[in-house]
This record gives sequence, structure tokens and C-alpha cells, in this order.
Amino acid sequence: MVEEYLTVNSDDVIPEDMSAVEVPCDRHFKRESNSLHRQSLCRPPRKQLIAVKMPSKYYMPGVYHRPNSYEVDRCDGVCQHPNHKCLPIDKEIVEVPVTSDFLYSRLLNAGSRSAPSLPPEKCMRVKIERHLLCSCQCVMSAQNCNDKQVFSEDRCACECRDTTKAKTCSQHNRMWSNEKCECVCPPTTSRQCSSGAQFDESTCRSVVNLSDH
Repeated sequence: MVEEYLTVNSDDVIPEDMSAVEVPCDRHFKRESNSLHRQSLCRPPRKQLIAVKMPSKYYMPGVYHRPNSYEVDRCDGVCQHPNHKCLPIDKEIVEVPVTSDFLYSRLLNAGSRSAPSLPPEKCMRVKIERHLLCSCQCVMSAQNCNDKQVFSEDRCACECRDTTKAKTCSQHNRMWSNEKCECVCPPTTSRQCSSGAQFDESTCRSVVNLSDH
């Protein structure tokens, strides 16, 4: 069963020009900031309100499921490694009692003799995961690496098989790319050339093609 976390209403987002105010970095402020940071780290599961997702056969116009959300323990938090994610290492399945009914149709047609006959309500137990123990785990594998890379389990990252050319990049106004495993032009390099010239990726400069003259 697929579950989704409830999303934040976009109307609650604070405008960028009002989102931060600079204050003195005194001892009290740093203590408060560090305390909040520790609370955000991957730790034992915490309560989260998730949407109760029903099997597709129970979704039809006018049908209301209750409860349509459920508070359950889930892993969440920040990991120190950029390629790590707070994931469960132990979990169990809990069953949530859910009623499926044409609730609003019954209320609107209450007392009406010409109201159409509605199917009876259905009661079911929907299975949802409850996380018991969390840890920061690598979310990358060899499948994330290209032909020029090899996966390092210790670093949880794709690393270049051959880095011998990395030292020569700066000599040609270039920089090493751990993603492409080759020397590339810096991102700030302008690729706009004057008429009759073309940008050369090997030198990161505009060059005139003499064969055209």
C-alpha cells in the first residue's frame, strides 16, 4: 500500500523578503539554534499525520472514508551525510479501522422518498506501516553511477575510476567534475562568442574556425 505525507498548504508560505531577520549571534542564540538542530536529527520515530490510502476499488464519486488520515510513528530527521536518509531498520504493520460510506449523499437526501438507493457502508481494516527504529542509511547504489564511476560503500558515493587528469585541469582554465569524471569549464564561464567564433570546451575559450575563412 502506498502512503503519502500530508503536504503543507502553499498559502502558509511566508514571502521571501519577510522570511528572515538578522540578529546578534550571542551565546543564548547559538544555544537555542544548536538545540533545535539536535532535535531535527534522525532519532527514534516521531508522530506524523499521514493520509490513509485506500485500494483503488474503494474510490468512487461521493464515497467518504473516515478516518482519512492517521497519526503513526515514522522515521524522519536530518542525516549528516548528504547521501544518507533517515529510514526505518525495524517496523511493524498496524491496522486502522476505516469506514467507507456515501455519507454526504445520505445527509443531503435524508427524508426524501425519491432519493436513489445507496449501497450500505463498508467497514475494513487498512494496513499501515509503523516505524519502530530509525537510522541514517545510504540511499545510493552502483545503479546511480555512470560508466566512468565506481560505487564506494564506505563513502556512499560514486567515485571516478581514473582521476589522473584531475591535476591538469587548472592548467587549462578548467575544473574537475566528479560527475563526468573529466575536466570541464567552470560554471561561471561565458559561452557567448563573437561572430565567426565558436566556444571550445577543451580550452573554455572562443576560437575562430580558420577553415571557414
